[in-house]
Amino acid sequence: MGAKVFLKSYAWLRGSSADAIIFLEYHIVNAGSNVWRDVYLGMFADMDVGPINISSYWSHNYAAYDSLTRTGYVHNPRDAGSIPLGLSLLGASKPLDSLRLIWQWHEFDLPCGGFPDEDLYNCMSCEAFGNTNCIRQSQSPDSPRDTRFLFSLGPFDPVQPGDTVRMTFAFVSGLIIPDMLVNAERAHRIIESRGFIMPLATIEEQGGGEPITIRWTALERLPYGRVTSYRVYYGTNPSQYTDSLTTDSLSATFSGLTPGQVYYFAVSAIDEHGNISALSNEVSTAPTYPRGLRTINYQRSIGLQWDANHEFDIAGYNIYRRSSLDTTFSKLNTSLIAETTYVDTAVWGDRIYYYKITAIDIDGNESRFSFEVSGRLIPPAPPRNFVVGPGKTFVRLGWLQNADPDLAGYNIYRSTKLDSGFVKLNLSLWQGLTYIDSTIEQDSTYYYYVEAVDLTDAVTPSYVLLGKTVLMDQGILVVNQSLFPFRDSTAAFYGWLLREYTDTIRYPPPVSVYDFGQYSTVLWLQELPFAFGLPRAYPLALKGYLLGGGRLLVMGRRLPSLFPEFWYPFLSEFYGIDYLTEIDTTFNFVGAEGTQGFPSAMLDRQKLALTGGRLNYVERFPKRPPDQIIYTYRSDPFDPLAEGKAVGLRALDTMYKAYYLSFPLYYLDSLSAQALITDILTDFGEVTGVDDASQPLPQQYHLYQAYPNPFNPSTNVRFEVAGLGFVSLKVYDVLGREVATLVNEELRPGRYEATWNATQFASGVYYVRMAASGASGGSRFIDSKKILLMK
Repeated sequence: MGAKVFLKSYAWLRGSSADAIIFLEYHIVNAGSNVWRDVYLGMFADMDVGPINISSYWSHNYAAYDSLTRTGYVHNPRDAGSIPLGLSLLGASKPLDSLRLIWQWHEFDLPCGGFPDEDLYNCMSCEAFGNTNCIRQSQSPDSPRDTRFLFSLGPFDPVQPGDTVRMTFAFVSGLIIPDMLVNAERAHRIIESRGFIMPLATIEEQGGGEPITIRWTALERLPYGRVTSYRVYYGTNPSQYTDSLTTDSLSATFSGLTPGQVYYFAVSAIDEHGNISALSNEVSTAPTYPRGLRTINYQRSIGLQWDANHEFDIAGYNIYRRSSLDTTFSKLNTSLIAETTYVDTAVWGDRIYYYKITAIDIDGNESRFSFEVSGRLIPPAPPRNFVVGPGKTFVRLGWLQNADPDLAGYNIYRSTKLDSGFVKLNLSLWQGLTYIDSTIEQDSTYYYYVEAVDLTDAVTPSYVLLGKTVLMDQGILVVNQSLFPFRDSTAAFYGWLLREYTDTIRYPPPVSVYDFGQYSTVLWLQELPFAFGLPRAYPLALKGYLLGGGRLLVMGRRLPSLFPEFWYPFLSEFYGIDYLTEIDTTFNFVGAEGTQGFPSAMLDRQKLALTGGRLNYVERFPKRPPDQIIYTYRSDPFDPLAEGKAVGLRALDTMYKAYYLSFPLYYLDSLSAQALITDILTDFGEVTGVDDASQPLPQQYHLYQAYPNPFNPSTNVRFEVAGLGFVSLKVYDVLGREVATLVNEELRPGRYEATWNATQFASGVYYVRMAASGASGGSRFIDSKKILLMK
């Protein structure tokens, strides 16, 4: 392109660094031999505003534009200590009125693609925005984000070789946005006076018709000559001066002014050559506007605080307010507010409130408005642990009670779309914690959410969840929460216990309530007191399963203490456990005494030979009502602190078919385990004694792990045959020698079980091998399982 770029930068500082003005004057020289046409100059401002010690402060910004000062700025309304930062367009090598000005804020969605040259030019020339709306509407302060903006102007046409195009900006700031815009006005005045900076003016007044004194600072660094005098302008309207006086002093006193009339003053310096400086800041007999206005949100009111004015003739303050439903501000107070705090109690939670305040002096002069701030009542917490429970003909919604003291109730919404079309189902505020929707159609999908409503009509919605009916026709789901390779042994044990039922043994467990909803009963068996993956998802899914009418048995140690954030709320809601739960590391649990007709359960000493046939970490639940307890702790040696304490509970609400046992199933002896499972499944209404002929035939061959394993002296082996053919089931030692034949015949499709009595064999590792071939004799299926004989 053949361009040279020069930057001239200088600063003006008044008081604190927040009032500094940094001027940026860019000169772009056509150093090539071609004529430039349709030239646009741009400034891309990525200004993150906020305290760097606050995480993600950069995402709490919004971008806005002030047309009066041609200032684009970024402000952080969320983080205390933030001040706005602006970029003011001051001038160019052509009159600004002859150029097109483009100001566009964006996140990462500016229509400039990956910023190739052509796309950049389209943005800078406004073609990317359809050559309309070149000045984009400011972002909302109520929706801060990570933001940035583009300033550009043009066209500069033509630019001959050797010609220069220029644009001048200024970085401006201030403690609040009005202060920043005042500094933007100062920057314009400095440029218009060719760098002859202005004095800084202050006003001293007593009020009550007393004389008024205007003072200003002396100018030391001058571009043209020595200052010889100052001119003071004044009038009765802002920035409109009808009178003036000239003095060589640094102050001027005015008397005889009309009492109760507001006057405005500004000062300029005159040097020995007659050059006039930029006009000073404007001062007024009206008080300065209050600074530091801020809101404090409460549940039933909104508090206001602000910094006190320093004028000694301040009489008080006025409070002005509008809401998000209004367009105009109204004064709240009937008499002046003497303090620098105010509590607004006439507020509702379904809207945002906006506030501005003014200061009033003893003459009745009112300042201009302060910077606007917003506030709203703290809404209620969202409904906790919201879940949709699918049933066969209905869905039941459930959630936990909000802790808000001013909670009024809940609203329930439903739609057939995920993101729109929600209709409120309840006619009046819902007071319960569950809601049944039986007006749905089967095989249709719905979406639900619940909102909490407080006494001020403030609302907070839950997340949106899917709802639909389920069949619950797949029998029993067994969730095998144990570790590999121990999982094979537990699966074999479960298979043996449920041999007369339709069951599915699964690991990892389902995460969705709709996976659980396929089954009429879920057995959640946590055999080891260790953590497993996704603890967050399981309790909510099981809660939904129960709400939909599912039947649940949970067995396992340390669930509330391993996962207090997830399992504890679930177990507390349905079984009433609390933080008084008792647990210790002593190996003294040997079984559980059944109550209310449930069979007692004893541990299998062979499985627990290493711990003397005992377990630890079995939780006890003191102070549970007797009609809820179905099992109590049995200790050996006798432990008076544990003996007889509840270790098995039925659900608090008899509407739910649900049990919770804090001891594991696998370590019970087979007779105890069988009796316990049979009683619970009978209570659940599961059909026992299912004939294989009534079950669907297996679709594939399968060899299950033997049970028990390890064993002494006999073990059982279950297998499934998918087609008519010859099946052999044989036992081999570690050298590969065949030691026993359990099955060796033609079998029809179905489910079978064989038993190996190893009384005559030595302890050690053996292998059970299954081979099945079709009617033509071809090989179809081969599998083997390792078993351990321990005598």
